[in-house]
Amino acid sequence: MEPGNPDIRQEVERSRGLLKKIQLILPLFKGYRKLEDLREADELLRRQLSDILQQTLKNLQDQRVSLVNSGAFDQLTSIASVISKTQELQGDILHATQGYSGISPAIRVDEGTLNALYESDLKFLEVCQGIKNSSLSSESGQIGSDLSRLNGEIDLARTSWQERILKVQNILIQSGGES
Repeated sequence: MEPGNPDIRQEVERSRGLLKKIQLILPLFKGYRKLEDLREADELLRRQLSDILQQTLKNLQDQRVSLVNSGAFDQLTSIASVISKTQELQGDILHATQGYSGISPAIRVDEGTLNALYESDLKFLEVCQGIKNSSLSSESGQIGSDLSRLNGEIDLARTSWQERILKVQNILIQSGGES
């Protein structure tokens, strides 16, 4: 855990209501409750990642307006590509596979696996912040290379995110559907 980044898992545990606390006492529900809380924490984390990328999109759209206002029409296709890829990455993160942990799921995903998914998703906080903080030069000669660099960063992030999804799918495949 990076310093300064709160662990959402702990916050979810602290904010449990009475019903959830009762479920933790009952043997039948205890494991289920813990797994559902992990899934909820991961979903909240992915929403934060999506919000960071939404701010990135706003910044890119503002930059696109600046390009139009300055007459740098030759860069509009490049910035449109970066915007599109950022939107795709945002959607991938927001709607990513979580791993179902229901009371009697067809495929079991254990606490260690869900914690590993959370840790994997947490690493994307730095990636998304890096993309958001990537600056684009205001000089027309430099903006093309800046857009190319940012395009590469987003491609790398999408590849890494897709590997995360493959890990989840491999977990599901390895279980063979056995309970």
